[in-house]
Amino acid sequence: MNPPVATPGELFESALASHRAGDLESAGRLYRQVLDLHPEQPDALNLLAAIDMECEHYASAADLLRRAIAVSGSVPQYHCNLGNALQGAGGLPAAAAAYRRAIELQPDYVDAHSSLGFTLARMGEASAAVACLDAALAIDPDHFFALNNLGDVLSERGDLDGAADLYRRAIGIAPNVAELHTKLGVVLREQGRLPEAVESLLAAIDTGDAEAIAYWTLGSLLRRSLPAAYDPELERHLLGFFAATGVDHVDVVEFATELVKLKYAEDDGFTARPDPEFVVHTLLRDPLVQALLIHSVVGDAHLEILLTRGRRRLLLDGIDGIGGGQAPVGAISALALQCLNNEYVYSLEEDERARLVALKSAIESHDFREGEPDAELQRTILLFSMYEPLAGLSCAARLAAVPRTAWHEALASVVRRGLHEPLQEAMLAAEIPAAGRLEDPVSRAVKAQYEDNPYPRWMTPAYRPPGNLHGILAGTFPGFAPPDILRGPVRVLVVGCGTGHHPISIAMRYDNAEVVATDISRRSLAYGMRMARELNVGNVRFVENDLLNLAALDGEFHAVECVGVLHHTRSIEIGLRGLLEKLHADGVLKIGLYSASAREPVADARERIEALGLTGEGDDIRRFRQATLEAAEGDPRRRILEYGDFYSMSNCRDLLFHVHEQNVTIAAIRELLRGLGLRFIGFESADPTLAEEYGRLFPEDRGMDDLSRWEIVEEEDPGAFAGLYQFWCTREAAG
Repeated sequence: MNPPVATPGELFESALASHRAGDLESAGRLYRQVLDLHPEQPDALNLLAAIDMECEHYASAADLLRRAIAVSGSVPQYHCNLGNALQGAGGLPAAAAAYRRAIELQPDYVDAHSSLGFTLARMGEASAAVACLDAALAIDPDHFFALNNLGDVLSERGDLDGAADLYRRAIGIAPNVAELHTKLGVVLREQGRLPEAVESLLAAIDTGDAEAIAYWTLGSLLRRSLPAAYDPELERHLLGFFAATGVDHVDVVEFATELVKLKYAEDDGFTARPDPEFVVHTLLRDPLVQALLIHSVVGDAHLEILLTRGRRRLLLDGIDGIGGGQAPVGAISALALQCLNNEYVYSLEEDERARLVALKSAIESHDFREGEPDAELQRTILLFSMYEPLAGLSCAARLAAVPRTAWHEALASVVRRGLHEPLQEAMLAAEIPAAGRLEDPVSRAVKAQYEDNPYPRWMTPAYRPPGNLHGILAGTFPGFAPPDILRGPVRVLVVGCGTGHHPISIAMRYDNAEVVATDISRRSLAYGMRMARELNVGNVRFVENDLLNLAALDGEFHAVECVGVLHHTRSIEIGLRGLLEKLHADGVLKIGLYSASAREPVADARERIEALGLTGEGDDIRRFRQATLEAAEGDPRRRILEYGDFYSMSNCRDLLFHVHEQNVTIAAIRELLRGLGLRFIGFESADPTLAEEYGRLFPEDRGMDDLSRWEIVEEEDPGAFAGLYQFWCTREAAG
């Protein structure tokens, strides 16, 4: 006997039950069975369309809803859902028409009012959008999506008070939505209500679902401030920040360092006289200290002195075993990673050197064919890795062949970063294409420096809110109307890209961009190439090339960016002319040059280095740094300690021991641009106080593009451009 055949009604009820249970596959199959029997059953068409929209199949969903409307055109929900499908497919005018039809059929249909408002906002019709969203909230004052969408529109229009109020109301309804806390934090930041902004952004991160913009906005606030007192809640949040992936930990390093100093401000071992016992038994066990050591370069003179003495104690006294000893091996591993991060810039004494010779001999003489490294050897490697890179050992290849699972967990990261990554870079270097010859003697000297010390060392890319280059520049520089060519696919040339931080960051930020990154140092390029692969950034290509031979590159570029490079050439003007030869007629140019006034402490230090006859060799750099660290408080030599580049080997060499550099003034920039027929667009700075100061002095100048006025800003604060003059320009006739 045949089993009973389900009726269309029974099939529909089964489909509805599966749909409610979240089994979309079964529900879709059953809805289709209903439609096989009754092709124009409107509810089945509508609900099958809902499943298609959840799967982002908007075109097929719209077709199903049109069939439902053809049968039952008076059902407002079908029209509203059609609007949702059309909006998902990008048909905004048609979506707006569908929502309007739903409202005609049911004037108090709050979802239709809200969705129409959202669609009109996307179409750029802000006033009409506000009216629709106001209508939705008049029907239901607690309508979540209307509150959120109206908040977005008001924020875009500059009504920050109104936007903040709406976001708070939405948070009251859905307190665990990270996006709302983030939006509120951004608005509060724009209002200058920084403590409230930080609180809101921390709430976003606490939800566990925050996106990169929440971390970036929080980082941009924390890098402008320091904690007033130790707060364990702040420590908890910072640990979460360091644990997050895809964020730039550099933003919070100074804040976190200061929190550590406040935490131990009453401890004599930290403040009175740096005590290695305190370092070994307390500091290295601190979770926030470990996070700083692992994820950053610690840029604090007092902490460096403490860590240097603690490292010495651990090396000379040893550790009892890979699983025990004076400090947990995880803590020692964190210190080893810090030393790797700063490229072993800490000073060391003769007894440490003697001990290292013995450790190195023990490692290099080991027969790795005898099996996995035992605890004694792993302990030896851990101690050695606090002082020198494992990739520099003569047995590096044999060490790399050891199965990764054989290493104690505390050594795994040390071995990966100190051994496997440098060996991988050495292989990648052979894959990098070269364009043109290197003939200029200054360029050759600069290349030699960066082959010895690739620059800059970095661990995470710089996140910035993504967008097309046209929108980014328009939002950054109110007085500049970017050319339309920057809206579409763009070719970007980054000249002197070093280790790839700059090109990888913009490749991740600029929509639809092809990035070509050049440098004279193959070793630096290999570092960038490895990082691009790790980050899965496929739209950047690395090429070995000298800035003075850009003609060897194919094609022209819509944007050329050259930051921190021209001042290391024999002629800034000649280098800039070469950049212009590769720039599209309507393209934009970003330049970074050293400020003479901001780098006055650097110039003083370079004079002392020259007088002492020091070179850019590692031991000379350590010797000069140690003398600077030991200078008494108030000694003008200590001014250089404020520079973050002081605290790692390659960065310190670039800062103080560079083979060739020249500083400029704003007046010189003005004359340079005038002579080349370039228009100054504006300065770009991570420090918003620069723009705030310009606005205070010249409130009528919203464009902020008058270099004579910027000279006045710098006269009031000679250190204003301590990093670089970073500015955009374009040809006078561009556009």
